[in-house]
Amino acid sequence: MKMPSILRVLFKFETEYAGSPLFVSGNALRHALSRQVNTSVGIFTNTSSLQFPSSYEEFFLPRKTKCFLYPFYEKWWNKITHHAAVRCFFTPRFVTFDLITPPQDLSNIIEHIQHCELIQLGGRRNCGFGRVTLQDYIEIELHSLPLPDHASHLTLISPMIYLPSFLERYNCRHKLVKIWNHNRVNPVNAIAPGQFFRIKSNKNIRKIALRGILRKCLFGQFGFGEYVVHDWTSNKNGEGN
Repeated sequence: MKMPSILRVLFKFETEYAGSPLFVSGNALRHALSRQVNTSVGIFTNTSSLQFPSSYEEFFLPRKTKCFLYPFYEKWWNKITHHAAVRCFFTPRFVTFDLITPPQDLSNIIEHIQHCELIQLGGRRNCGFGRVTLQDYIEIELHSLPLPDHASHLTLISPMIYLPSFLERYNCRHKLVKIWNHNRVNPVNAIAPGQFFRIKSNKNIRKIALRGILRKCLFGQFGFGEYVVHDWTSNKNGEGN
């Protein structure tokens, strides 16, 4: 079976961003490019360039070293309601996405789009928020990426609809995630990212690790189901949170 490739793109913010401070939904990039690409959620970062990973840990380094966004508040006059209002926005530097087997020459397509029109992410785009330009990109061949043979836990990087069967069951936090689809909002009660879960014994860890990269789950094409595995066998009291 041919291993799919990953196109990792890094965008630089040119204007303020209005949206979730945790991540940019994969659906936001799909709408910005007007293409049904299979994309991860966008992770905010201060990294200004991308490097080819030589290990599984390096592959997830830009995905785990997230940048915390500080909110800014601004008073403005709403010309429609004729009332003063307060809007909240953020000033991130960069955001990175992973796209699985993207269309050929997608990087050239992105550069063409940003020269002809705006690429904008997040909310209030009609007010100029969320404009980005392509900063860097690399193509990662997964067949050359070493995968771990041993792991005891995994940590969610993006939301997940349900826990797969190879995980122990815990009481976990959920978060309401909104998915825009054909101008309609579909609210999804998903398992919140940042939580970790124990992997059942005698499982194929390499297969599980690859599944976390490829987001093999419901709504994976929107960025759901990304996770990184860890070997915490020395911690006998590890629990999901």
